Amino acid sequence: MTRYKYILIDADGTLFDYKKAERESLINTFKYYGIIDENSVYSDLYKTINSQCWKEFELGKLSLEELRFNRFNEFIQQGKLGDIDPSEIGKKYLGFLSLSGYLLDGALELLKKISLTHSVSMITNGITDTQYSRINVSGIGKYFDNIIISGEIGYQKPAEEYFRITLDRIGNPDKSEVIVIGDSLTSDIAGGNLSGIDTCWINFGSYAIDKGEIPDELKPVYEVNTLSQIIDIVT
Repeated sequence: MTRYKYILIDADGTLFDYKKAERESLINTFKYYGIIDENSVYSDLYKTINSQCWKEFELGKLSLEELRFNRFNEFIQQGKLGDIDPSEIGKKYLGFLSLSGYLLDGALELLKKISLTHSVSMITNGITDTQYSRINVSGIGKYFDNIIISGEIGYQKPAEEYFRITLDRIGNPDKSEVIVIGDSLTSDIAGGNLSGIDTCWINFGSYAIDKGEIPDELKPVYEVNTLSQIIDIVT
């Protein structure tokens, strides 16, 4: 008998190698616009701005459309890149990103195993078309009973409304039968905890956190360092 019947698992940074996808997409975008990224100055600038925009998105301070525009608008201004159109460079970047379905080590093996015994749903903050394209490119779509994308439903993790809709999608089971798995404390873990669902933090970097110093909503029930360790938790 399995400990959990329903698995809600994050995409980027959990299953997808987002760092690799972002890096490759930025290289291709910069090449298209003739931006010379010496010593990764522009890459680092974009990543800093993008990370801040996603934090504001999680907090509900930015809409997804505002995020898409703001991150490149700020990048162009701070990078002093002249009259490049933020919307156009953003579309070009997303076009490259849509083709990147790189998976982290162990992701495919994990999905193959848990999909045989559990109802597995992907929960992801992202742009609808981009995420569906990456899912198709990677070939992992067949392992999910549901795919819940923030851009599609109009709410984002960690909002309780996102998880309410997600629970509704999977048939509103008893929450004791559900687990949220992801790499983000502020998105996946906080969202699951605030919704009364057990959580598992994938701490790939083996980062040390002082659980006495962080809010209760950021404290995971379980913590693992590899995807393979999840099997023992959910079964």
